[in-house]
Amino acid sequence: MTVVRAVIDKTGLPEAASYYRMFQHEPGRTSDDDMTVTVDSADELRHITMEAVLDRMQAAAQAGERELLVVAHGEPEGFIVSRAGAALSRRVTIRARPASEQVAAWGELIEELAPGTVRGAIAVPDAERWFEHTWLAAQAHALRLHGGHETQVLERLVDKMNRVRHAQFQRVEVRACNIGANVEALRALCQFWGARRVCAPNVGTFYVSVHPFVRESPQESERQRTLAHWERTFGGPVLGGLYRHQVGPAARHFDVFVGPSNVPVGFLIPEGFRIRVWETSRHPHRYASQAAAARWWFVKAWVNQNITPNAHYERGTFLLAGMWTFGRGPDPFAAPLDPAYRGVLVCQEQA
Repeated sequence: MTVVRAVIDKTGLPEAASYYRMFQHEPGRTSDDDMTVTVDSADELRHITMEAVLDRMQAAAQAGERELLVVAHGEPEGFIVSRAGAALSRRVTIRARPASEQVAAWGELIEELAPGTVRGAIAVPDAERWFEHTWLAAQAHALRLHGGHETQVLERLVDKMNRVRHAQFQRVEVRACNIGANVEALRALCQFWGARRVCAPNVGTFYVSVHPFVRESPQESERQRTLAHWERTFGGPVLGGLYRHQVGPAARHFDVFVGPSNVPVGFLIPEGFRIRVWETSRHPHRYASQAAAARWWFVKAWVNQNITPNAHYERGTFLLAGMWTFGRGPDPFAAPLDPAYRGVLVCQEQA
């Protein structure tokens, strides 16, 4: 099993770092691709940016690592930087050519970048200005780069992209919602990082903290240990103050029951284990969960069977990662050891 570091969007996915510290096993597309994940505080990024990811990838490459796990929200920016990088490389090539050849070469590049722009011959200084102040500036604007030196920032990003490409990562695993559903986006990431292979899910993902109600816990009354009572009292995680009293469409309740099917819904302390997950906010994505079991032994057994085999977990709060698999099986989500978790991972390899 490969040991990989995780670069994590701590702001967008606050539970992810704690999850991988508690459970280091992360499945790949096949069992041969399974990973043991390590998390360093330097790799927990607040308000993650593409440049910050490139910086952490350079740090991994300098440490001799060629496989990586990136946990973040999906963004299309890698395609823009890849395109800008290719164009900047062309500019370097054009500038190195004899002066007599540069006019035609600039005309070809500008027509590729913005068809219909060139009408007749274009002077080299005009081509340079158009490239710098029109096309490159537009790419920087698309990347939301600001501060008066946007094109310089973009060129710095391209330089870092090229350094990461030169490192030749063998595999980058991405855990971000729906990236694998867009073949072009996955191919763009593969090209952007210069990785031999990039893998990502084609469905939504979540990380959530779970604190089970357990009948044998002496500090809680029987009435307080049912999910039904918890919802009646607090209105679910939304009205309970955990998420600023959000209501309406921001509070989608997914009734996710995993456990003995013969336990009535109204009696939520089964001779087994049950868990419910809520999406409490869509922008940004936030989730909450509650679970119930008769004894802590049932909770530990569920964790071993569904998250990590032979986990050190005994009792108390634990973290859960999942893939939303609506319509693909009997349950709305798949935990890491569920075969459906692997089934939603899609891989793209360099041509």
